[in-house]
Amino acid sequence: MHLIVNEFGLTVKREKMPTLDRILECLFILNMLVHFVYVTPNDFLCMNADQCPRNNEIENYCSCKCEKALNKWVIKDIYCTGLTRKTLRNSFRWEKGSERNISIASMEITYSSLNEITHKDLKNLKDLKKFKISFSNLTVISNNAFHNFKILDTLDLSNNNLSGIKKKWFQEQQQLTTLNVSKNNLTFIEKESFKKLHNLQKLDLSGNNLTSIDKDVFKDLMNLVVLNLSDNQLNSLKSGFFNNSPKLSELYLSGNPWTCDPQLEWLSDHVENKTGMIIMDFSSMHCISPTSRKHYSITKWLSIRSLEKDIEKSDLCKNCTCKEERSEWISVNCSSRNWTQLPRKLPTKTRSVHMENNMITSLFLPQNATAYWKTVAFLYLENNSIDSLTRMEASKVLRNLVTLHLNKNRLSEIPIHILDQFPNQMDQLHLSDNPWKCTCNTVRFMEWLQDHHKQVQDREEVRCQRDGSQLGRRVIYRLLKSELCPQNSVTVNYLDIVICIMALLIVLIVFKLLFDCWRQQRTGKLPRFFSFKLT
Repeated sequence: MHLIVNEFGLTVKREKMPTLDRILECLFILNMLVHFVYVTPNDFLCMNADQCPRNNEIENYCSCKCEKALNKWVIKDIYCTGLTRKTLRNSFRWEKGSERNISIASMEITYSSLNEITHKDLKNLKDLKKFKISFSNLTVISNNAFHNFKILDTLDLSNNNLSGIKKKWFQEQQQLTTLNVSKNNLTFIEKESFKKLHNLQKLDLSGNNLTSIDKDVFKDLMNLVVLNLSDNQLNSLKSGFFNNSPKLSELYLSGNPWTCDPQLEWLSDHVENKTGMIIMDFSSMHCISPTSRKHYSITKWLSIRSLEKDIEKSDLCKNCTCKEERSEWISVNCSSRNWTQLPRKLPTKTRSVHMENNMITSLFLPQNATAYWKTVAFLYLENNSIDSLTRMEASKVLRNLVTLHLNKNRLSEIPIHILDQFPNQMDQLHLSDNPWKCTCNTVRFMEWLQDHHKQVQDREEVRCQRDGSQLGRRVIYRLLKSELCPQNSVTVNYLDIVICIMALLIVLIVFKLLFDCWRQQRTGKLPRFFSFKLT
């Protein structure tokens, strides 16, 4: 059998067939005729993809997106403005029996006068999957307003005038995945408001007046992925607030007047990426109190707090003065405390160490102590008793230094292999007021000073020790090599004379041999001392 269906009717090509096939053919034809006749578009259906149903109040307030399914136009999306509660109820009141031919996938209502909505206002929209009411001055929502929305997955109540979220609003929306209540006047969220929303993935509460949130509000949101709490009046969130939302990966917290105290220290875990949750707008979070930290970014405050905690834990800082510098590092000041050696353990992120006016004799540090010094860039050792740097060969302390003050010590020389360890990035090296020896061994030091004159900023005061010699108190880098290492007067060395004579004799002998060889080849005569007379 060949069956052809077109807009003019149904044509069947008859062929011989068994009785069962004829019965099935008849049933199929009957079904098609019933569907075609009974479901022919009525007044409530669309006529084209951009037209709302005819003869209905919808067309006065709404624009529609329709979709053709088989032989009928079905409402897919509706966008409405200027609705009142009365028009909302009446516009979607379908004739009895016609509801099965109507499908509304999503609906958006904006700039309307819906200060209150109840169950009766929405009872004809139970098949919605997406529903949005915004810019409509919505102030009151009855407890059972959304009870008919069993398959709703997206609800947007943003840009209204809601003062809080009540626990009975979302008791039936177990399929809800996205909830937006941003830019209202929310001041509270009742406990268990989100208890049944086990499938909720995105929750937007930004732009409200929330000053605090109960720690159990989010405890049932096991599948929450995105949470926006930005632009509220929150000043603190305790540690563990989001422990019951293991899938939470995007959190927004900026625009709140945060009080930067120990209750917010848990945020540091997210700075150091110790958890899977990322605070997306972390760089925009700022402290409002205490006054000393006002307008500090949370990032800066956490950095300071981390340094303060390191200072609190350090035994060194109980005897020395430690403070944070520029929110990035720690400065340790152990000046004038009778230290005889460098401290082995420093607080983490120590950048500068002041050890002036002590009795330190060496810069040597054991291998297990160098890890504490790896961040030190500024070392001040003025006015100590350091007389040698010879134990610095294996030390890593010098490698990261930018500033080193060794003036007013007891240094008399620095081996060249130690000088070569001074890093190129060092821009301040003070060596003045030391009793420098000026001998032939000082030539390399003098040349190094000349090559690194920009680093040694007090080079004009790097002078030979006062020992009564001609070089006493002379500026070393200005000296000549001949002044540091003058040549002695020439003395006669007889051994050298003997060597020269022997070398001359060897040259003469070689020349004589070559000449005799040439003469013998030319004349056939042997050299005289080879000739003899035969008798």
